[in-house]
Amino acid sequence: MAVATVEALVQIGAVETRYQRAGQGTPLILLRAEYAGADPLFERLATEFKVIAPELSSCRAASGFEDWLRGLIDGLGLDQPRVVVAAESVQELWDLMDGLRD
Repeated sequence: MAVATVEALVQIGAVETRYQRAGQGTPLILLRAEYAGADPLFERLATEFKVIAPELSSCRAASGFEDWLRGLIDGLGLDQPRVVVAAESVQELWDLMDGLRD
């Protein structure tokens, strides 16, 4: 079953970040290697959480991953969100984390 997904932008310092949002409830930030349409994990999580899936390429333009993530949380007015990192493989996870540190 497809969930209603909203695409929007949030300003994080000088960086504009695109994100997808769906669901209601406890906020959950889904960090995934590809910014694409809703996927099965996104849709499943959105049945129980307010899922926010940002485009990660914008965090590379920010001053650092931690500052970018804090700016995302503050910019969206989220209160103690959960954070999930989704990867197809251990290698994809390492590549994703290396990309966030650049």
